[in-house]
Amino acid sequence: MLALLKQRNFALLWCSGLISFMGDWALFVALPLYIYTLTNSVAAMGILFIVGVLPGLLLGSVAGVFADRYDRRWVIIGANLALAPLYCLLLLFTSPDTVWIAYLVSIAANTIRQLLTPAEMALLPKLVDQSQLISANALDALNGNLARLIGPAAGGVMFAWFGFQASVLFDVATFVAAALLVLLISAPSSVTRATPSTEAESAELPTKLSAFRTVFVDWLSGLNLIRNNRTLWSLMLLVGVMNIADGIITVLMIVFVEKAIGGGSPELGWLLTAQAVGGLVGSALVARVGRKLRPWQMIVSGLFLVGIVDSFIWLVPILPLDITLMVLIGVPITWLSVSAITLIQTATEDRYRGRVFGAFGTTSSLLLLVGRIFATFVGGQLDVVLVLVSTCSLYIFAGFLALRLLRDPNQAVLTPAHAPVPATQSVAQAVVEA
Repeated sequence: MLALLKQRNFALLWCSGLISFMGDWALFVALPLYIYTLTNSVAAMGILFIVGVLPGLLLGSVAGVFADRYDRRWVIIGANLALAPLYCLLLLFTSPDTVWIAYLVSIAANTIRQLLTPAEMALLPKLVDQSQLISANALDALNGNLARLIGPAAGGVMFAWFGFQASVLFDVATFVAAALLVLLISAPSSVTRATPSTEAESAELPTKLSAFRTVFVDWLSGLNLIRNNRTLWSLMLLVGVMNIADGIITVLMIVFVEKAIGGGSPELGWLLTAQAVGGLVGSALVARVGRKLRPWQMIVSGLFLVGIVDSFIWLVPILPLDITLMVLIGVPITWLSVSAITLIQTATEDRYRGRVFGAFGTTSSLLLLVGRIFATFVGGQLDVVLVLVSTCSLYIFAGFLALRLLRDPNQAVLTPAHAPVPATQSVAQAVVEA
């Protein structure tokens, strides 16, 4: 698996993501803590998470069109360079009266971020051989977990020792560095751009479309592909359920650390870092496990394990034990993530990948919003442990859904890109008939 890092272009994309993610995780810890410290309000902190989801909800699917229409390498570079000066505005946020600055920056930054994930996820399969894709995605997960190992701890320490501003400047520097690394990728346009449509497909579109209408037509074509592909819409349903749970946990975990554990920014950083350690183990094992288990088996087992282990974390608020459990939970989370991403990539033709990942981003944003609104305005008023334990049942529910929707005794260990697309049917019908 690590041999992939000898491939220059893949290594540059991988390192770019690693550096950018580290800055993101540092600020992910620092910014909500800063708001909570200044305002002493769960609602003020929760609003940050809510407004951050809105751009993905409104623009996620459409943003994927740009990854299919323009050079994906330059989309990534431009987005990173735009984010760097934008985050500098957070330095003006110095009192409860200026918390609106954090909200506006979050909306603007997450609008730009909608361009990043579809472009990165669509470019990655073009930089490696098809046979190396699951290993490449495992390395990408390793990348995220390495960043999570360093970023939250760095963010917690910087916040406690040097203040909020240090975390902001660190994140800004990582965006610039990430853009420079992607700039060094050397590949022909046939690699960095989407595979062009065939003449027959192009003829189906009107010859003279406005720029907006062209984007809209492309977006609908991506959604239509998902609707007609059982693997894709099943995964979208599962992602939706998981993101409701993730939205609740994201907001209430900070409250849990303070009220149940009696900690602050360092303890929050340790817990997030511990999960990253487990993610590193999972990333190292996923390629080996992926050669023995079918993707649906990895997804189902991952969901059940996350739900069970997560429940023990919230039920037993003892920091050393919770850190240990966070390490354990990082393994199935990584298996789940890598399997889902690989299934999406291999079930989607290259020219549609940006739009498909964009549509998944929109779905994630919608359900994250639901979870975060609930946690902000309802969950914050209830017993935090009770809410978090109850939330774990959503992972268990998603596990049963995955067992019914994705199970296929004839499915290969790695679904090939050219696998036939099952006939269209409604989600409700499939759940009943599976």
